[in-house]
Formats: sequence, structure tokens, C-alpha cells
Amino acid sequence: MHEPAVPLIAVDVAFAAARPRIAGKAGTANLVASLLDEGAGDLDSTRFHARLERKAIELGFQADRDTLRGTLRTLTENRDEAFDALRLALTAPRFDPTDVELIRAQVLSTLRRATTSPTDIANVRWWQTAFAGTSLQSSGRRDAGTVPIVSPAIFGTTPGVCCRATI
Repeated sequence: MHEPAVPLIAVDVAFAAARPRIAGKAGTANLVASLLDEGAGDLDSTRFHARLERKAIELGFQADRDTLRGTLRTLTENRDEAFDALRLALTAPRFDPTDVELIRAQVLSTLRRATTSPTDIANVRWWQTAFAGTSLQSSGRRDAGTVPIVSPAIFGTTPGVCCRATI
């Protein structure tokens, strides 16, 4: 919807997610989604975030069972820089080892907290019961056991480049 009185652009994108092709590494999609806005192109995480903050650009990603989702919010006057940041995040993510370890720790903390959350426990049990015997009964995102074994090497051998053949 276009409303000239509201100088805001809000874009949500979603890409169909492939089932994990790397045995025992179902947490990869969640880790990748969490890392997409941690630096891109020639901008490390600090410089990338400073660029977003300077222009009041909100950019984030998340993975679920079926999709990789991205969200972009910005003022219309900053649209060129906002869409450039989105383009960089999707086409030239860095996956710097320091960022991988920081985000891995955050993901593991969130997953540990979920093991004591009644809502999260009920959600997991519902999926396990409703979809018993199918790949939907488990969520790689909720599997803390797979996150520690995902290493920066899985993202490709060239620094700053995510190798699609390995994901």
C-alpha cells in the first residue's frame, strides 16, 4: 500500500528453505539467518551496523521450518542505502569467524532458555505429536546439539563469501 503521508518503507521477503542437506547440522539455517546482518561486502559487522543506524534502517533475518525471512524498514529518503544494505546482506554476507562465534553463543543462550519456557516446551511437544514420523516433528532451530558443530568453514573457503554448495 502506498501512502505519501507516511514516509516509511516496510518490506518483508521470504525464500523457500531447503531441508538441511548437511547431516547433523540442522541448526545451520538459524545460524546463517542470524549472521546475514553481521557484516556484508567490505563492511565488517561494526561498520555495517553503523551504516544502518546512521540512516535509521532496520534490517533483520530469521529462519523457520519452511522459509528464510528478511525484514527491511526505513524512511523513504533512505531507500537507496537501505536496499543496498539488503542486497549486500543477501549477496555478499561476510560470516567473519568472530561474528560466527558471537552469534553462535547468542543462539545457544536462546535455545537453553527455551528449554525452560512453558510456551516453547508446549510448542515443541505439539509439533512432535502432530507430525510424528515426519521431518516436521523436529526443528533444527531448536536443536542446540547441532549449533556447536557448525563451523565458519561450512560457509565457504573464501573469506567473506558464503559458498552455496556447502549450505
